[in-house]
Amino acid sequence: MQRFIIGIVGIAVVIFGFQAFVSSKTEGGLPEIISEAAATPTEQAAAPVDEPTAPVEEPAAPAATEPAAKTPAQQALDALANVPVTPATRIPAYDRDLFGKAWEDVDGNGCDTRNDILTRDMTVTAKEGTCKVLTGTLTDPYTGKTINFVRGQQTSQAVQIDHLHSLSGAWKAGAYAWSDDQRVAFANDPANLLAVDGPTNSGKSDKGPSQWMPSTVGGASYDCTYAIDYTNILVKYELTAPTTDITTLQTTLANCA
Repeated sequence: MQRFIIGIVGIAVVIFGFQAFVSSKTEGGLPEIISEAAATPTEQAAAPVDEPTAPVEEPAAPAATEPAAKTPAQQALDALANVPVTPATRIPAYDRDLFGKAWEDVDGNGCDTRNDILTRDMTVTAKEGTCKVLTGTLTDPYTGKTINFVRGQQTSQAVQIDHLHSLSGAWKAGAYAWSDDQRVAFANDPANLLAVDGPTNSGKSDKGPSQWMPSTVGGASYDCTYAIDYTNILVKYELTAPTTDITTLQTTLANCA
C-alpha cells in the first residue's frame, strides 16, 4: 500500500513537471520565436530603399565652327607674299609694238578689245553695227566723274582704256622674256583693263602703285578694288614687282574689309 501511494505521487510529480515544462515553452520560448519571425517583415519594410538617381548629363561640347571665308583683299594679301621683287638686271629696251596692235580681237567675237571694254564699263546708248560704241555714259571709277562719251576724232579720247598694270611696267617685270602671243594676251586681258577718264589715264601713265593709286586723284574708295585687281594680275602672269609697289599694295590690302 505504501509503495502504491509512492508510485501515485511519483506519477503526479512527473505529470506536474511535464505541464510546467510545456507551460514554460508556451509562455516564454515559443512567443519569442513567433515575435522574432513576425518582426522580420516589419524591419525589412522599414529598411531604407535606395531611390533611383537620374543620370548626370555631361555638358555638350561646343559645336565646331568653320573658319570664316577670306575676303578678296585677304586672298590678294596672301598671294602678294609670293610675288618676287624685280631684280636689277639689264633687259632689252621696251617696245610697245611687241604687245601687238591696239586693239586686237583676241576673243574672236568680231569686236576689238577697246569696244568690248567700253560696252562692259559704260552705259551704251548707241552702237554702229555690232561693235563700235557711238555714244554712252561712264561713271569714272578713279574720280567718280560722269563722262558723256561721243565717238569722234575730237571726242573719243574723253574715255580711255587703262592698263592697270602698264605694258612698260610688265616688260620690266618679266614680259621681255615672253612670247609674242603671251604679250598680246596680256595687252588685251579684260582683267587688266578699265574704261576711265582720259586725262586721268594720261596722268597715270605707266606709274606703279607706289607712285599712283586712285586716291591720288580723289578716288580713295576705289583703292581696295584697284589693289586687289593689280595683285591678281601680278599673280596671274607671274610678274615681279618693285619693293615699293609691294609695300604699297600690302598696306592698302591690310586696311581693306
